[in-house]
Amino acid sequence: EDGIRDSSVTGVQTCALPISMELGIDEILVRPFAADDILQVLDRYRDKCALAELDWVKDLRAAKSAAMEKRFQEADELYSHAAKRHCDDASVLLDCAEHFLRQQQPQKSLPLLEKVLSEAPDHVRALHLHGSALRRMGRLGEAARELSRANAMSSLNTLRHLELAETYLGLAEEQVLAARSEEHTSELQSHLNLVCRLLLE
Repeated sequence: EDGIRDSSVTGVQTCALPISMELGIDEILVRPFAADDILQVLDRYRDKCALAELDWVKDLRAAKSAAMEKRFQEADELYSHAAKRHCDDASVLLDCAEHFLRQQQPQKSLPLLEKVLSEAPDHVRALHLHGSALRRMGRLGEAARELSRANAMSSLNTLRHLELAETYLGLAEEQVLAARSEEHTSELQSHLNLVCRLLLE
């Protein structure tokens, strides 16, 4: 126990706590153990054993197995079925949305994420995935807003920081292209005016 409570380890575990909460990881596993925690771990183990028998868990397990075995079409169908069957369960909808994002299908993720956010507007994981889906659909301004909101609530997710930075770069590129296009249009109009004057003369 003394080794686990070393200040350097505790510091790492303290930083990991917000991320573990965001990702749904058991927070007991990312903090120093105490004697009372062992009983909590056992209680949660029993709960998870019971959870494994629930329909939504079985549906997601089947979908994840298909995806891991690269049976992607079957996985898509199983995730779609799970999302319809358990449409009021945020954790199911988020897992389904994340799968579709991994499969480069953000348009399928979007309605699932909007459903979760309509019930829980400050859900960090939903905001992050929503921002990712919007970014992949080219809606960079909206994506930046969602990713920024998620960062404001949970600032230790380095992958989200990177995604937000890439989104801002994309916005900057769009603005440069728009400025060049506007400058080109103005220059073209100037040339057309000169041609008109020459013809009139």
